[in-house]
Amino acid sequence: MGFRFYTLTFGVAVLILTAVGLAFFYYESLVLTPLSIWFYLVAVVLVFGFAADYFILDNKLGWKKFLLLSFGLIIISATITQTFATIVTPRWSFSVYTDKSTYKLGENVTITVCLKNTGFITHSFASVTGNTGRECIDVGVRPQEAYSPVWGSLVYLENANCTIRPNQILQRTFIWNQTANIGIYKERGWQAEPGQYRIYGQIRDAHWNLIFSNYPGTFINITST
Repeated sequence: MGFRFYTLTFGVAVLILTAVGLAFFYYESLVLTPLSIWFYLVAVVLVFGFAADYFILDNKLGWKKFLLLSFGLIIISATITQTFATIVTPRWSFSVYTDKSTYKLGENVTITVCLKNTGFITHSFASVTGNTGRECIDVGVRPQEAYSPVWGSLVYLENANCTIRPNQILQRTFIWNQTANIGIYKERGWQAEPGQYRIYGQIRDAHWNLIFSNYPGTFINITST
């Protein structure tokens, strides 16, 4: 087997080692353990040890050229890995906004929830569906002085696997008529009074984990005139 084959093999090995190293560095879900670190270091020593044995001891390259080749491959591998990660990493824009910032008493408040895929490729997430009794998107309104929302609305996606193409927007609109529909507030016939209100929106996955939220919320004012 010739010089080109060993160079290509060495390059692929460096690419794999670099990709694995960056993956552990960037992704918290990948847990480093003493055993995994030991295996990684052994792999690095073996790859560069065999490469040095072939390129240097067999007089294929000098030390300077070998070091230049090694660092060049590491830089190229890091660039390729970072570019690939940038392309495949999900990127989202989640926003909740109203048609106005100030409303009169009794005036309908139009609330719009938008989830946009700002990544480079199509991404998906498993959403909660109506079949489970839990919905995917929910919004609520809470007065500044209240500890719980006075109004809320839930909608669900037809497909549990929500797939959104690049730059595609998932949008839902809600109307709050300044009355209450939750718990004791509903029982007491609560109606909005002049003041500031916080509007929140959120999306949960199939396991009821919160994955998108506009915390601390969107704020509006209700006036008497």
